[in-house]
Amino acid sequence: GRSLTPATSGTIALVPLLALSVFLGNGSWSAIRNGPESLSGAFDLDVEVQDFAGGREVGLWAKENAPADARFMTIGPSMGNIIRFYGQRDSVALSISADPRRRNPAYRPIPNPDLWIRQLGVQYIVWDAYSADRSAFYNARLMRYVRKFGGVLVYGVYENMDGSLVSTLEPSQQADPRILVYSVHGGDPLPENARHILTVPN
Repeated sequence: GRSLTPATSGTIALVPLLALSVFLGNGSWSAIRNGPESLSGAFDLDVEVQDFAGGREVGLWAKENAPADARFMTIGPSMGNIIRFYGQRDSVALSISADPRRRNPAYRPIPNPDLWIRQLGVQYIVWDAYSADRSAFYNARLMRYVRKFGGVLVYGVYENMDGSLVSTLEPSQQADPRILVYSVHGGDPLPENARHILTVPN
């Protein structure tokens, strides 16, 4: 069993998921083509849908391939909300403050990522281009954990030069990574083969 268990989801946790459903539900591809202003609704997000194009596919991949009790670590809460909504898997975000006075109570922080991964509390790390562009600090921090814990790329969504998306582990040299999912290995001490050089986004 794991020493770290996910917190019980409260009603307040539904707020960001409902907001995402407005943008990422049946009209998601329309919004990607025409911009978020093409959809009307009660929610106003500061995240443009096209920045998370491929998020639905990542969530469905998680639902079909990750164990039901798996936990994903993301840079920010938006990607985590997508995984929760479509993948029905738990998530925590690096950029969420551990101070409850300085965060949305619906978002879950991860005060000690190193310990969580070592104790098998996190099994997957998710990089996304939007969050990485917003915070070089948390992007670098996330990728340090990928390298330290022997991250293996298990799923990727890339954007081709013509704007089309492709899910692959072998993209063309011209394709830009949009969302990458790494499997990480915890334990203490770490396995000798856990540390290895990876090809990761800048």
